[in-house]
Amino acid sequence: MRTRTNSARNAFLAALVALLAGGCGQDTFYILGPFYDVPDPLPAGQHGDLIKSESVENDQAVDTWRLVFLSQDFQGDNIQSSGVLFVPKGAPPEGGWPLISLAHGTSGLPRTCAPSPLPFADLAWAGGGAFWDVPATYVYPEVANAAGFAVVMADYQGTGVAGPYSYLLGELTGKNVLDAALAAHQLLGDKLSDKTFVWGHSQGGQAAGWASQQVTAYAPGLSLLGTVLVAPAAELSGLVQAVLDELYNVNQSAASALVMTAIPSFALNYGLDPKEILSAAGAATQEGVENVCLGTNLAVFEIASLGGKKASDYLNLPGGQIPADWSAAIDAQDLGQDGAQLGSPALIANGLKDVIVPPEVTCAYFEDAACANGDTVQYNTYANAGHLDVPDKAYDDILQWMENRLASRPAPSNCTNPPAICRRSEAP
Repeated sequence: MRTRTNSARNAFLAALVALLAGGCGQDTFYILGPFYDVPDPLPAGQHGDLIKSESVENDQAVDTWRLVFLSQDFQGDNIQSSGVLFVPKGAPPEGGWPLISLAHGTSGLPRTCAPSPLPFADLAWAGGGAFWDVPATYVYPEVANAAGFAVVMADYQGTGVAGPYSYLLGELTGKNVLDAALAAHQLLGDKLSDKTFVWGHSQGGQAAGWASQQVTAYAPGLSLLGTVLVAPAAELSGLVQAVLDELYNVNQSAASALVMTAIPSFALNYGLDPKEILSAAGAATQEGVENVCLGTNLAVFEIASLGGKKASDYLNLPGGQIPADWSAAIDAQDLGQDGAQLGSPALIANGLKDVIVPPEVTCAYFEDAACANGDTVQYNTYANAGHLDVPDKAYDDILQWMENRLASRPAPSNCTNPPAICRRSEAP
């Protein structure tokens, strides 16, 4: 019996290695056009300066542009980033369209895993739909445009235009989110209002939170009215620990895909050695995750999970402990460190059936960071929602919450009366 089990697991591992090493999948079939070629050296300017733009033809009720703009790396040096801007057709309201800078969820490491090249096309790695109109996995701009908001979405550094990876690196992706908004303002001027929201799901929730934390110092010209964090990777250290400890019924195959995708990003930006943390099985995934997008990654790791593989099987952790240098890099991505506050009131949404970003992990950020730091934050939970459908379940509540901010109504907070799933509500 044991022999058959080991044989099955070996077969699944062989399939995993073959698929990932081959960089398979229709994820990589489209080609980035010359628009994404950036001058070398970069033009002089400030972060958020628009390098170039081009109109995107579509049959929706929006005007759409691709953008390439300056952003910043960890050292404060200029780097290129890209994105896509959707603006309702017709005359803007008095004062201009309010702007949402939308931070999308995990897409993958390759340049072609960006939303801006094909925003209206059905993509295998985007759940079989388009960024424009699919709530699952990605926060879609269609409803927001219909409600009278302009929407800009950064690709994140390293996708779209060339550049180093930035996956799950909060400071970098947060800067991209803010710079996309600044670039949109440069393109459209007074057609856009200075009233701005940041809104993100999953990885995008982390990026949106970091954008909010940095807005006062990094982009003081933006008037940030609200921060929306949907199933956010807000406390990455706690999320990784939950994965390794197998807490909260976390989905091990999805976690494996996301953790293995993060390894190249952290190694590159923090000068870390992947050999220090990867097992042989983990090392075998790395060429693949650098060459395919989310859809293929999830499918391949799901195959491996059928053979019993868990996220920890891809890692080499003596004593079950993450090496100190890797642990420090992961901890550095948590929101609310050292008392850092968000730059606006915030709304957090999580599904109670979420096994990718469990609501208990979000509770830790909500209670121990956001509320403890004095943020005005409302945490809503949705009983029948998981990770993929919570954007859709929460959409009406989010739009109403933003309308209330535009109307200057006081922002709500439930820090003193948190959702039942949070620790403090369970205290006697």
